[in-house]
Amino acid sequence: MTFDVGDLVVWYENYPDISIVKARGNGIVVKKGEVFVWGGGDRTVTYLIYRSDYSDIVYFDESSLQHTGDGKDEDRRLSACYKE
Repeated sequence: MTFDVGDLVVWYENYPDISIVKARGNGIVVKKGEVFVWGGGDRTVTYLIYRSDYSDIVYFDESSLQHTGDGKDEDRRLSACYKE
């Protein structure tokens, strides 16, 4: 699943040692980037998310995000406002 700048998302933050959700909330994708894994040549897509509940900006990977609603264009209506 991919996300665009301006998409409304639900983010999930897990505890580092177990697969239990520590926190969740709504946010907006501010920036999309890539992180390259040293020695393996693999890359991970990361997203800079403005978390409205905390009024901060945090990086998340795709596995910690999902689209709000059903993912249709009307649920992603802020995309046009935040294009780079």
